[in-house]
Amino acid sequence: MRLLIAEDDSVTRLNLGAAVERFGHEATAVPDGSKAWKAFKAGQYSVVISDWDMPVMDGVELCRRIRERPSDHYVYFILVATRGGRHRYGSGRG
Repeated sequence: MRLLIAEDDSVTRLNLGAAVERFGHEATAVPDGSKAWKAFKAGQYSVVISDWDMPVMDGVELCRRIRERPSDHYVYFILVATRGGRHRYGSGRG
């Protein structure tokens, strides 16, 4: 299976790519949504793992573009959102 990873943090990008490959899949990892969009148009991917908040094009816009593109196969999209510091959601305790 071919996966596309869009993640602006280089350490996270490398770790995700390595994890995907350990499970026997092929990973293409790029640092932002714009590069991910270009890679997506050039190749055929079954899964996209994208950071929500990235420079140039965020993960939501990348997902929107992928969903709007006519295709004969379904692409699964995993949107990852991480926040540092206090919890934004949940019990309100931080």
